[in-house]
Amino acid sequence: MSDVLPILVVLPKGVDLDSSSAGVALATTEAAFQKAGWDVRIASTAVNMDKGDGNVYDKDFFIRVNLIEPDALRALANQALGGVVKRKMYVLFVCKKVVEADDISTGFTTKSLTNGASLQDEGLTFVSLIEGKKRIGDGDGQTWAHEIGHGLGLGHVEDDESNLMTPYRHGGVSLAGFELTKAQVQVMQKTLKALATTGL
Repeated sequence: MSDVLPILVVLPKGVDLDSSSAGVALATTEAAFQKAGWDVRIASTAVNMDKGDGNVYDKDFFIRVNLIEPDALRALANQALGGVVKRKMYVLFVCKKVVEADDISTGFTTKSLTNGASLQDEGLTFVSLIEGKKRIGDGDGQTWAHEIGHGLGLGHVEDDESNLMTPYRHGGVSLAGFELTKAQVQVMQKTLKALATTGL
């Protein structure tokens, strides 16, 4: 019997899961995990934010990675699920861009070097929408799979560029791969079980 990874996708106002690149990125994530031998299916549900909350999203639905507080991310995730104390769904915040800024209200932002981040072991991630890009790796489905891997308990793998969890997307002569070890799959399964039973 397949495992089911339930993901609540929080989208900016006006962005639709089915017609945006978000659906493709989730399908890429599911395929990457299945390729590694994990019989898992992603069951996604989407909700839209009407406006930026001023803590996680700014008014343009950007996430300012250098300012975001983990507790604010946790609180908004619980709120998106109806005010729960323990989340039994993975929560994925999608933003228009991941940026850096001096404060939450300034209109001046600079593009961040990252396209997403996760609270490891907590089933909680934010990622940017996939945009037109000059090279593979800039906010694509592999980034989403990598970040969801973090949210399901995986750390970085420093010595294997073929592994999905390498931090170096363009290291050496080739793009980082999608490989996962059996031990990594077991870690993700364990985190998913905790999410489904006791909540995170």
